[in-house]
Amino acid sequence: MKKFLLLAALIVFSLAFMTACGGDDEPETVDTNIEIDQIEDVTQDPDESETIEPGGEPDPVNGYDENGYENGEHGENGYNENGYENGDPDENGDEDPANGDDDNGDEEPEPEPEPEPEPEPAPPQVVLPARPAGVVWSLSTDEYFQNMPVGTRGSSEDVLTTEYLLGAGSPTFRVIENPRGGVALRIDNREANYHAVDIVTPALNLNTSANSYELTVHGSLSEAGNMTVSGGDSPWTGFFTNAASGAFTFTETITASTISGAGSRGLLRISANNMGNIEIHEIVIRRVDLVVPQQVTVPALPANVVYAMRSDELLQAVPVGTQGSATVLYTPHIMDSGSPSIEAIASPQGGVGIRVGNRSADWHTLDIMFAEMGLNLAANSYTIVVTGSVANAPEGSTVDIMGTGGGWLRFNRPGEDNAGVPISGSTTFTATAVINAAAFDEHGGERHRVRFAIGGEGSQLPYNVYNITVTRN
Repeated sequence: MKKFLLLAALIVFSLAFMTACGGDDEPETVDTNIEIDQIEDVTQDPDESETIEPGGEPDPVNGYDENGYENGEHGENGYNENGYENGDPDENGDEDPANGDDDNGDEEPEPEPEPEPEPEPAPPQVVLPARPAGVVWSLSTDEYFQNMPVGTRGSSEDVLTTEYLLGAGSPTFRVIENPRGGVALRIDNREANYHAVDIVTPALNLNTSANSYELTVHGSLSEAGNMTVSGGDSPWTGFFTNAASGAFTFTETITASTISGAGSRGLLRISANNMGNIEIHEIVIRRVDLVVPQQVTVPALPANVVYAMRSDELLQAVPVGTQGSATVLYTPHIMDSGSPSIEAIASPQGGVGIRVGNRSADWHTLDIMFAEMGLNLAANSYTIVVTGSVANAPEGSTVDIMGTGGGWLRFNRPGEDNAGVPISGSTTFTATAVINAAAFDEHGGERHRVRFAIGGEGSQLPYNVYNITVTRN
């Protein structure tokens, strides 16, 4: 305020001085003793000043800010230091940054949300070699083991991700580069000769009542000795012995007596009679001496269909009316669970179907085995379709396609309280399920098979299966 009064007085004095010096006439006497209230009256005249005081005279002593605005209108209660309302232009013509505008007068943009982290890319899936005809399983075509990174090491649980192999003892298992291509298994830090690897034959669904099988193993042994094949449980029966020093290859025949002598879990142990390091480059189990009751012509599989019961020449060769699982289920793709009766029947869809009877529990039924289908669950998903019929099913009966060995997930109705698809009365059925590695990872269970059953209130009902298909999605 004082600055304002001094400035006004200076202006008046300057005008008087210029008038006095401007010509020959007598200078006019200028009264410089202007009263302060006169200056104030001038500043309040709207014709003389563009500043309009909305709340009173500019006097900070009496409640106005230093720009002459009353608190509550301008200044600290909603106005900036230049007397402009927040959000209106300040003295530079810019917007007030306090209200979300930047100092260039532009509205400050909404902060961009932080980008979600991109998921780590899945490791590329290994392209596996084709499985030769008659080969039930091989290490080189096992999608779980072949997708293990080279350098992985640890216990059996860390390395042997496939269901077809199990560690014995407590050696160190390693994934190494395979001189034959792909990856191989190295077993070192062996403190006893039984520290080795077991083949889980139940997962292979070997039908030794109809066929024999060849076991071929390629590898190397760091110390001269003998490679052995024996049972993995008591009484640890020794079956085969082959001298080895460095690289080795041996082939042996597996029969019903081999499996029955392997112990309660049906494990075949590949080991050495010393504590040398063992490398397993390849294991192949091949079906031989096929028993085919009669020669039949079966339809070719459509594109992407990896299995169809209607095209299974071993099952379709069984005469209608044949009874008993050992004589009906020659095929490695279908296995009985429990002890139901099994009979070959004429399927209304053509060819041979299966009737399952004398069921004392829901798990006395059929398992669909993947051993020779060449499924790559690590890279693909598959759709299973089972068609058939059942008679006099009570309310509460269900059609189930489920996991085995833990989890017991109903693949044909996930998320519905783990219940199967309801059926009742005398009816035909079509059960459909999608399987993939993620479902097994989440719910557990054996990856080498799924179980089909009539469950719920119909858990002891006989039923017919007309066809089973497995299609790669």
